[in-house]
Amino acid sequence: MTRTTTEPATVTELKIGVCCDARDRIAPCLNRLQQCGLIDSVRLFLAPGAVVPASFGHLPVTCFASELDWNARDLLMVSEMVMRDPTAAAYLVLRGDTLLGRPGFWQEWEASPRAVEKRCVLLFERQQEGSREPWNQVETPAKVPPRAIALSNEAAREFLADRGPLEAAMAKGETGHRFPGESLQDWAFNSETPLHGPDQDLVWFSEEEGPAESDPAPVRVFGRELSIIVPTWNCGPYLRPCLRSLMGQTVEAEIIVVDDASDDGTAEILSEFNGNVRSLRHDRQRGANGARNTGLNCAIGDFVVMADADNEYAPDWLEKLLGAALSGPDVGVAYCGFSRLAENGDNRTYASHPWVSAELWYNNYIDMPSLVRREALPEDGLDEGFRPYDDWRLWLDMATRGWRGKHVPENLYTKRIRKDSKTLRSKSVPADRARETAFVRREFAHLVGLDSPIAVVIPAHGCEDLTVQCLTCLANFSGVPFVVYYVDNGSPISVLDTVSRAAEEHDVVMRVLRNSKNRGFTEAVNQGIEASGDANVLVLNNDCFLGPNCLEILAYEMATRERVAAIGPVTCDRGGQSLRIPKRRRAADAPDEVLDVLSDPVAASALLPHRHKTDRRDVLAFFCTLLNREAIRRFGCLDTRFPSGLAADDEWCFRVRDRGWHTLLAYGAYAAHLHRSTFERFDIDRNALQRESQQLLRRILSERKQ
Repeated sequence: MTRTTTEPATVTELKIGVCCDARDRIAPCLNRLQQCGLIDSVRLFLAPGAVVPASFGHLPVTCFASELDWNARDLLMVSEMVMRDPTAAAYLVLRGDTLLGRPGFWQEWEASPRAVEKRCVLLFERQQEGSREPWNQVETPAKVPPRAIALSNEAAREFLADRGPLEAAMAKGETGHRFPGESLQDWAFNSETPLHGPDQDLVWFSEEEGPAESDPAPVRVFGRELSIIVPTWNCGPYLRPCLRSLMGQTVEAEIIVVDDASDDGTAEILSEFNGNVRSLRHDRQRGANGARNTGLNCAIGDFVVMADADNEYAPDWLEKLLGAALSGPDVGVAYCGFSRLAENGDNRTYASHPWVSAELWYNNYIDMPSLVRREALPEDGLDEGFRPYDDWRLWLDMATRGWRGKHVPENLYTKRIRKDSKTLRSKSVPADRARETAFVRREFAHLVGLDSPIAVVIPAHGCEDLTVQCLTCLANFSGVPFVVYYVDNGSPISVLDTVSRAAEEHDVVMRVLRNSKNRGFTEAVNQGIEASGDANVLVLNNDCFLGPNCLEILAYEMATRERVAAIGPVTCDRGGQSLRIPKRRRAADAPDEVLDVLSDPVAASALLPHRHKTDRRDVLAFFCTLLNREAIRRFGCLDTRFPSGLAADDEWCFRVRDRGWHTLLAYGAYAAHLHRSTFERFDIDRNALQRESQQLLRRILSERKQ
């Protein structure tokens, strides 16, 4: 389409406010204003979700909340136009679905006799067919807002100064989002301002289908102030493309870059973006969250975008995140998927997933480059320092305070992974990564109802080296709270000292129950169970080393399934729960490579994909088994007729199963068990004990059937 224009009006003659709801088609209106030579006089007043053709994306914008009624919009538009251009001769308020009848509107009105009436207000409305009743003879103001209102400068100022209706409404307590005073139309009638309709149909309501010409790249405006905060430390090679991609977003936002004491020429790079980017600098390194807090302190946005300096963002990244964030008042964060590009060219995609608090607690799937509602951030700012998982902690903290997230099911940016990045450093030491993961889960275990500490009962006689290793794995890799009940069976006092120091070193809460002699496994376990109150109980051998995720998987499965009396992990020993058994490996979907790392609980755990997969088992070996407190209350502790513990676990499992409860094997939980280690150290014939225990078990079960 070829655009035709007349001589444009001067800036001081006429100012036009175009008000557009999300449902309005604003393109025809703007196209006609451009044809009339008036487009440079336009200011857009837009509700959330309004769409503006990209060819008019340069026009100034004021955004308003969607709940404002037309009275409030009249006041907003007139007051802002007068404030910004107080010397304009007149102001035109247009609905976004309205068209000027033909080019030359302003020139015709300016030349009319009514232009000399300095207090004049013109109301433009499509009149009913056959009705030519002059506006100044209408006795009752129309209740439907006019499609357009033209005000002289003097009339506009009188409208803004007349606060009588507003004060009356405030005295009645009627204030709120909706403007309680008169509409501009009502005010004109009630104040006896000269009121006119047009001599001709200069303005008419558009019922056309869409704009006269297509605009393939509309700009969606959501009516919110946005701030993008970019912390950077020695990201020089990536900073330019990152900032260019942020400047090219389809919605406008202020960009704040906080240089966290870089020494790679970042300051010189930022100087290239003066005027488009606001840059701040730390004199010492404070970490990413410290830089984000600095940016937050000076950001104006009621939505804040956390961007990373080594990423590149799609042009509609911010637009789509903001649309998701505005889908509900309780949406605190909007996030999307991304591609991860390593320096060696390896490119992997990471899809976004819907917000589920329990799933997010188990594993973080939201990257920090996300859009956050300002009020959803902690009041005292983000936790500073150099801890891993700053983003994960933030999302879980928001969930704790009742916010939820909304995902955009698209990959909208590329995350560049540098060889010295925190992500790669974390993945290079799996044990450290697993330890940090467990700490985060433990901190937020209340989100999934697992904040009640588990009682971990560890019976032991001597073997302090094993107990120390057992406590270390428990402390490092358990993502739920626990209290250890260490039942010592007559060990030398030096053993207790060593174990106590290890517990203190790992910040483990430990209760010590000391027997003067070795009372055997079964009695020691029962002592711990009886001392542990109302908690669920993990019976744990001191020669068993929990892998990452093990305790939280056992606890979660027990909490979310009915009538589970006991649940245990897979392991590396020669028993029925061992991954050495091919069918057990197949059930766990574990690759054969797991056989090479069974002694390493971290490496073996990483090869188990099915966190929620369980099978019912007739019996579980109590080297590492979580017992349900309700089942203990109903069916009792272990049978002390099995002093060594051999077959005591079998008998208890049969006992609870006979009463309709279940014993489960969790394929996603792993614990490395040094089978028979204690028996071998003390030169005890385990096989003989096992035969005796099994004979006793068969006799007890036979008597029970009778």
